[in-house]
Amino acid sequence: MKKIYLSLAMALLTVVGLFAAQETVLKTFEFGTSKNNPEGTTGYYLKSGYGTKEVNIPKANFPKSLKAGDIVRLYYRADISNITDTKLPQVQYAVKVGDAWTWTQLFDHVDLTGYDKTTGAGTFDYTIGDTQTVYKEYRDECEEFDDPFIADVAEEIAAFQKDGLYIKGQLAYLDKIEVIQVGEAVDPDAGLTEKSSYEKEFDFGAWKNDVQIPAKTFKGLALGDKIRVYCQATGAEPQVQLVYKDADWTWTPFVEAGDVDEYYEYDVDSDVVIENLVARGMWLKGNDCTLVKVVVMSKSGQGGGDNPEKPGDLKIGSEWTPDAPLETGSWAKEVVVPSSLFKKADEKSVIRLLFSEYTGGQIQPVLKMMPGYVWTQLADAIDIDDETYDIAIAEIPDMNAKVTSVEDAIKALQTSGLILKGKNIALKGAQLLVPDNGEPEKQYKVSSTTEFDPALESGNWGKELHILKGEFKKVTTESIIRLHMSEWQGGQIQPVIKIGTGWTWTELAQYIDLDDKVFDLDIAEVSKLNADITPEIMVEGLELDGLYLKGKGFVITKMEILNPDNGEPEVEYELVKTATFDPALESGNWSNELHIAKSEFTLVNEQSLIKLIFSTYAGGQMQPVVKLGEAFTWTEIAEYIDLDGAVYELEVAKVAKLNADFTPALLVEGLLNDGLYLKGQKFVLTGMEIWNPKGSAVRDIATDSETIDWNAPVEIYNLQGVRVSDMTPGQLYIVRQGNVVEKVVK
Repeated sequence: MKKIYLSLAMALLTVVGLFAAQETVLKTFEFGTSKNNPEGTTGYYLKSGYGTKEVNIPKANFPKSLKAGDIVRLYYRADISNITDTKLPQVQYAVKVGDAWTWTQLFDHVDLTGYDKTTGAGTFDYTIGDTQTVYKEYRDECEEFDDPFIADVAEEIAAFQKDGLYIKGQLAYLDKIEVIQVGEAVDPDAGLTEKSSYEKEFDFGAWKNDVQIPAKTFKGLALGDKIRVYCQATGAEPQVQLVYKDADWTWTPFVEAGDVDEYYEYDVDSDVVIENLVARGMWLKGNDCTLVKVVVMSKSGQGGGDNPEKPGDLKIGSEWTPDAPLETGSWAKEVVVPSSLFKKADEKSVIRLLFSEYTGGQIQPVLKMMPGYVWTQLADAIDIDDETYDIAIAEIPDMNAKVTSVEDAIKALQTSGLILKGKNIALKGAQLLVPDNGEPEKQYKVSSTTEFDPALESGNWGKELHILKGEFKKVTTESIIRLHMSEWQGGQIQPVIKIGTGWTWTELAQYIDLDDKVFDLDIAEVSKLNADITPEIMVEGLELDGLYLKGKGFVITKMEILNPDNGEPEVEYELVKTATFDPALESGNWSNELHIAKSEFTLVNEQSLIKLIFSTYAGGQMQPVVKLGEAFTWTEIAEYIDLDGAVYELEVAKVAKLNADFTPALLVEGLLNDGLYLKGQKFVLTGMEIWNPKGSAVRDIATDSETIDWNAPVEIYNLQGVRVSDMTPGQLYIVRQGNVVEKVVK
């Protein structure tokens, strides 16, 4: 290709004087001393000849505000003693263009003229954008010979800011370069908004140390955004290297060495870079500088780099403290934050790790993801520089794209906890922080307790433990089932219920690691273990056939049912009626009906508890029936009920759970109309008790008798439950009128 001629290049430089009145020096670069210098001389010496090394003016000297019309001014001293008529002082400017960093001259060698003939001092001005006028005549020829050229002034400015300026020439000592802003300055931040930042002071050393910038910093990163790495220079050549790690955690620099002048700015122009930064964050190495912060800048309206939603005010939802601080060694062992800490976790929760040792420490958080409990690293290594470190649960999918949803992360936390590896740390505890909405923490109280004697031993996944449905009568969708264990370390438990008319075996979880002597199964949160099970389905399964447990390494000694404490006292019952059946009532094999006369139910009301007492019940089934209405219609309360204890409680207030068409009022009506009928198999009924809430239906004092309307019909019973037509003075009787029952003395 032909050279770019001197006359054309120099003609372009005459426009500089038009802007002299508006010049502002933005950057100055002072030259050192060249090895080519004659002895005793200073300044960088331009020595002609093939292979002579060019001098590079670093890109840090070309500010972000650089624009067409700005001036690059060279201060030089001509080597007067060696100048001849045929060998004049000359200079050539070049930049490197494209991914191949191809040497591309801005102009051919220009003779330096106008210098002081005594001292040799002079200046040479190059105006940004003048190259374009020259290249217009030679562009076709450049393309024909596949030679590099600069397409437009934007590419020229980008080349200055990517790798700076290169200078070659002869017979001149270079003293300094000034970059001069001409006319109105350009704001490099125009149209940009700071969207997220991560502040951390970190000394890189001489390319020795690396630091991770967490993935949450890059949430929402988009093409056209800018990443700025702010550093404090500690030496002469401050530089940074920007790195991502791909899905295989391979170290991949996408900026090998960027010069830092207050900050290094990377223009986000790669979908691959975005994908990996959002998934695993960014790593930095550097030289002669200390990291101050990393900032993501976004073009207005793009939404790139959006900060994660702030969780608002937080409070401690649950805490965990080991008996002694847990040390990871130097990546030698695992520390587990137990799953019990995460029972109340949701997408707004934050995990706070507490350290007693952390200087020079690193951690690697890990989840076991379902199905298959797959070991999943959330990060390669996170530097710990404080006694606490927070992990926002909502941001876990941003840490590793293999965690596809927050729900999956919560399920992993609630089944296997949070696993930590690392070095130079001692974990003294952890907290689950939850949003503080100003409402008091929900309080629970024990509604029922079951002692297991002998205790229930799991074996090694070799058998099923069955807690019978009778133990879950006080369970609601807000209950917590609390299992107490005498052995649990290293244990695993799999809770199971049977649901539906097909009694389908339904696992709540593949297994849950036991990490405490108390295991809580929160019914309100059961969907986090199995998305197909709702609290309503869970309660239905418990009432249908109780709870099954499989697993290993645990021994259950006690179970408690905890229900929300609304401040009201627990309902206390009193025994108001006892019946003994002698001879006992035997069911046969669905072949006969057992009848308990209505006289036994005179004290029953809609809050009553009817306890049926059996001497034989193993494998038994029972169908309770009443006769309703004037026609005494046979009406089944349930198709059948499996008997799993010596006592069966028929709770009048909850009869609709057995038959949706029943109400407490209908059951009371049927019992008072013609008593209770029982069919079934394999049971022998020996007695019955009627329990009523204290003071709820039977009045203890005769002076309360004004609640009975004596002008209306009443039913009168003696203390043996036999109905009588009248009362004898001085005797105690039970009088019923509708749903009101009182003890009275005539």
